[in-house]
Parts: sequence; C-alpha cells; structure tokens
Amino acid sequence: MLMKDWCAIMDWSPNVDHKGDYLQLWNNHHLDKAVAQSQLFINECRRALGLSMKFWVAEIHEIVKNTIMHFSELRIKCGDLNDALKQVRQSTLHYLHQLYIFYHF
Repeated sequence: MLMKDWCAIMDWSPNVDHKGDYLQLWNNHHLDKAVAQSQLFINECRRALGLSMKFWVAEIHEIVKNTIMHFSELRIKCGDLNDALKQVRQSTLHYLHQLYIFYHF
C-alpha cells in the first residue's frame, strides 16, 4: 500500500477533521510495511496449501477503509458518551450541592 492509496482511503473517512490523525497512524505504525507483511504471510499460507498467489490490493484497501469507518464511528460515540457523562456529573454535583444547602440551612 502506498501513501497515495492511503490518501484515497482517507477520502472515504466520514470525519474530515481527523484526516491528520489518520496520517499520523500511517506514519507511527508503518502501515505500508504491515500491509506488505500481511500479504506476504497470506501468500506463504496459500503457497503451502497449493493455492495461487494473490495480490489483493483492493481487498486490503476495503479492509482498511472499513476499519477507519468503524474507528470514526467509535470515536464519535465515545465523544457523545463523554459529553453525556460530563452532564451526569454536573447534574449530580448540582443535586448534591442543593441537598447540602437544604440540610445545612
């Protein structure tokens, strides 16, 4: 997988704001090497089983794209959950403050 392929996959990302994060993933985890190693391992297994070699760039891209899509959805849901927890915390603190005032005055 080349950087241009990774950039093409990023265009499918539902959250444009995080494209820099995806580029950082590429750089930090050396995804080009990871994909190449995965393809090599799969082809070694295929060869051992007597199957033909497979160069499935499109399939790898689809897997990566789907992973990014799921990651983006999870990131959004985690943000929503974090916001909800903050609201619960604020409401709880407000309620406890009201109880304190009620019982001490």
